[in-house]
Order: sequence, then structure tokens, then C-alpha cells
Amino acid sequence: MNQDQQKFTIGQLDSFLKKNDFKQLDGVTYINKKCKVVIGKRGYIVTSGENYVSSSSDYNLYWLIGVLTYLEYINRNYVS
Repeated sequence: MNQDQQKFTIGQLDSFLKKNDFKQLDGVTYINKKCKVVIGKRGYIVTSGENYVSSSSDYNLYWLIGVLTYLEYINRNYVS
């Protein structure tokens, strides 16, 4: 799969996060009980509480899913 196939639209991201118990705070910020995901100018930013966790260099949803499941911010059996 090439990079263009790995990038998803904002609508697909919004749907995925909401299906996995995130609430949208504004147009670019989503939160759940464990973390916050921000859609930045160049990629995703994941934080937990006041702590920076990780950021991506593009909008690869598979990267985001990997970080969220690895750190147990979403269930490993997430809803796609």
C-alpha cells in the first residue's frame, strides 16, 4: 500500500475516532478518557494529560491506530 492509500479524509478520521469513544472538542481536537488527538498542520499530535506522547509527519491513520492501541488509549479490538 502506498502513502496516498494510507491517508484518510477528515470525515473518515472523525468517524473512526467517534466510534472509539472520542468526543470532538473543536474542528481539530478529539479527546477520550485517556488522551487527546489533535490534527496538526503536518500530522497528528497525541497527548495524555499534560504530557506529550507522539506526533506524526503526515496523516497516516494506521500510524494513529498503532499509537493509540500500543499505548492502550483505545481497545486493541477497536471499531473500524
